Amino acid sequence: MKHTSILLAIVLIFSICSTATASHMAGGSIKYTYAGPGTTPGTHKYEIRVGIYRWCAGANITGTTQTITAKCTATGATQTFNIPVFHYVAKPGERPANNGKRDVSDICRQKSSRCIGSTGVSGYEELIFKGNITLAACNNWEITTMTVCCRNPLQNFNANSSIQLKTIFDTKTFPKNSAPKFVDEVKPMPSVCLGQQVNYGIGTADPDGDSLRFELTCPDNNGSPDTAKNGFSCLQPITGLKLDSATGLITFKHSGSTGVYAVSFWVKEYEPCTGQLKGQTRREIQFNITACSNSVPRDISGISNLKGNATKTGNYSITVCQGEKISWEDTIHDPNVTDTLIFQSNMSDIIPRATMTKTFLSRNKCVLKFEWTAVIGKHPVKNFFVSYDDDRCDFPGNGLSGFTIEVRNSTNAGPDHRIVCIGDSVKLSGVGGRLYTWRSISGDALVPGINWFPDTTTNDTNKTGIFIPINATKIELKSDLKVHCATAFACGKLDTVLITPVDSFSLSTTPNQFLCNPANGQLNVTASKPLMTYSYKWDNGQLLNNDSLKNPTFSNVLYPTRFNVTVTGNSGCIRESHVDVNVTDPFPKNMKVMASDTLVCISKQIKLWVDHGAVDYENCAVPKYKCQGTFKDYTLGIGTDSNQSRNYTLPMSYGSYAYSQKSQYLYTASELKAMGMKPGPINSIAWEIKSLYNSTAAPFNKFSIKVSCSQLKDLPASGFVTGLVEVFKPKTVLPRTGWNTHQFDHEYSWDGTSNLVVEVCWDNITTRLNGQHVQTYDKKSYKASNTYYQQYTWNSSARAIASLSPGFPSSFLPRTRFNACNGIRSGLYKYSWEPKSNGGFIGATNKDSATANVNLGTAKIYTVYIEDSTYGVCRDTLSVKVNVISAYNTKPNDPGKICFRGDTIQLTSKTPWNIATPGGQWTGIGIVNSKLGLWDPIRSGVGKHWAKYSV
Repeated sequence: MKHTSILLAIVLIFSICSTATASHMAGGSIKYTYAGPGTTPGTHKYEIRVGIYRWCAGANITGTTQTITAKCTATGATQTFNIPVFHYVAKPGERPANNGKRDVSDICRQKSSRCIGSTGVSGYEELIFKGNITLAACNNWEITTMTVCCRNPLQNFNANSSIQLKTIFDTKTFPKNSAPKFVDEVKPMPSVCLGQQVNYGIGTADPDGDSLRFELTCPDNNGSPDTAKNGFSCLQPITGLKLDSATGLITFKHSGSTGVYAVSFWVKEYEPCTGQLKGQTRREIQFNITACSNSVPRDISGISNLKGNATKTGNYSITVCQGEKISWEDTIHDPNVTDTLIFQSNMSDIIPRATMTKTFLSRNKCVLKFEWTAVIGKHPVKNFFVSYDDDRCDFPGNGLSGFTIEVRNSTNAGPDHRIVCIGDSVKLSGVGGRLYTWRSISGDALVPGINWFPDTTTNDTNKTGIFIPINATKIELKSDLKVHCATAFACGKLDTVLITPVDSFSLSTTPNQFLCNPANGQLNVTASKPLMTYSYKWDNGQLLNNDSLKNPTFSNVLYPTRFNVTVTGNSGCIRESHVDVNVTDPFPKNMKVMASDTLVCISKQIKLWVDHGAVDYENCAVPKYKCQGTFKDYTLGIGTDSNQSRNYTLPMSYGSYAYSQKSQYLYTASELKAMGMKPGPINSIAWEIKSLYNSTAAPFNKFSIKVSCSQLKDLPASGFVTGLVEVFKPKTVLPRTGWNTHQFDHEYSWDGTSNLVVEVCWDNITTRLNGQHVQTYDKKSYKASNTYYQQYTWNSSARAIASLSPGFPSSFLPRTRFNACNGIRSGLYKYSWEPKSNGGFIGATNKDSATANVNLGTAKIYTVYIEDSTYGVCRDTLSVKVNVISAYNTKPNDPGKICFRGDTIQLTSKTPWNIATPGGQWTGIGIVNSKLGLWDPIRSGVGKHWAKYSV
């Protein structure tokens, strides 16, 4: 293949017929994938994928199903199928999907397309339909579907109607065949520059290893070949256009008018051994040719610095023998120094396990380094591409380099040198043929059943074998070089491998451990031969002080963890072992012992008990620990308001008058804590239905619930909160009067301080009732709910909707019931109260509470020893001090006769007022401070008065 420079993108267009409706149609695509045998013997299932492209500056494109027609031309039998719309979810790095449609706009990444907003840059989106059909055996199934009218205007053809998409395949001879993967779908709508050389690689990859051929044909116009205009033809649709029939490379340099030009071609699949046609798919590309000034990035080197046993046969082609490790470089440059290069490739589909490393010499110049160990796979010729663009706004300049690697068959026994520990076996495996012969040419002889154990299957002979060496042995592998139906002699029939036994050793490790959470401790591995030297490598290094030590320490292990270790001796022998560190569920924090009284009179009974503190769960995430207490219901709200049967202004959870709906609710931490909810796992959520519309319990489909902690004080008016965790997977839910409880598939742990956002979403497509179920609500002082609903028409799942319906956000919340973890179960632990000899205990001392009669002879310190009841590895000791007295001396000190001067008099006693709680108290006619004993003589007057003191 050759180097390619493109500005903007290509428009890939395939016809689609269906209930979809739109203007400004920009094409479509169709393909099939084998999906397994049908339920009726002799039939097979195929997944059909149809895509319809829309120019987003025009009218919307909608549809719930797409009609597929299947005709067996041998018998005339015809079947029709309706496949459903497919809700597309954007992958990381892609543009956001609009209402479940894939945004395929070829614009710079800093800007949004018009597909998701009226102010964006002109772009395109794809509405996808996907579903299975079942077909009987037929040597020529024609699978077709039609787009709605009308095609966008073309410069080279007269087509102005619908477009028929067509694929043909043989289910009789090749029932398990699948269509190629058309990589041109990655950027189906690029533009190119007038007067510049254009090289465009279709980039197909066939999963079955078929030989592909590409042939120009006429575009379709409502099921018939279109007629050309302006001097063009089906075989010459653009000035100077050429299509490489082997690689699919399209090249041209157009010098005519600007505009949209259609190029249609067949992609044909041939069985590589017999040459029999297996299937063919009609494809169409639209090139939007414009006058442009941006200098596109280009490949300035082609294949360079080729290393390994390979031959460069062209600027972009290599021949290599199977099993050889090769590398090469390619340099990409953009003439505009302020541009930044961005790369994509289908390399992983064509040459798996190859790597591409990018080294930027500057922001506009990059060296790509490719590394690969050649594997012949299902087809010896590998065609792949690397595309690149400069991210220039609004429309980037595009380039493409296509590479061809021919892998020639060769016998290969793997690495040339294998080191094995003495006493161990080594598995050998050959590639490059069907029949293999192994023989020893030095060292140990191969003795079947003694040191050589060949493995023969029905598909190969002696391809693999297990060898147990004693001495250094060189083994030769010979194959017949037959792969599939071809025999190649361009590379060697023979290969050798040297197997060297080296001094061996065994490993012993510290026993597996069971520790309290969080676990801290030490690992240790010991090799059996102390005179050898060793290197060590432990995994889970983030938990270790040093992962290269013989005996590292670990810390803060929160979950059962296996520490694998690899030990390499100086002989080259490598051994592996492991240590399992098992940990308990988390032990409670901040536990303490409580007493009904700590300053008591003699012979009084007191109660002692354990406050279990709290467990540290995973906060604001799916917890990895089970609830250590019991689950309890917490109901928020009393339901003072309710909706009407045709109401849309309240945030319905079960909006039966809509086709689909998404709602989000904001629950504040203060409200949750006021109900008594504690930090920890939430197990379920429920909403209340006061009455069903027309007493009808129609199901809600794809009903899902998501949850997330949030610091928001109000739900935003700009749209829905993102990043929530799905806790209730999509399923069918049947509503009922009263509480509708949804048991989570995954619990969610609330942190006790954050607000909670809960999302409920469902999608009934074209089914709804004629009115709403009635739910109960409460009004809040903040923006508590957001909703989007589809009532009159359905065009795609509400799950991808970012906008809100009128009237939202709202201050109403539906009455809600949470089922959340509460407390800590006492049965998880063992208890022992001390001292038993003089504690005065009454009854059991092995529970989380105890009762004692205290006197002057009983203990002053009471202690409880706690450990986990399952493994006995988590322990804590808690104590409380109890003071016992026989009586208080409350006799007041005699103040004697006092001369009246108007000053306050303080009365005192042998026992101070603050000896206990509530403590001492003075009473009398002149007392003005009952605790301090202050007497005001002005209040009492002269004379003899009594004062009383009690504790």
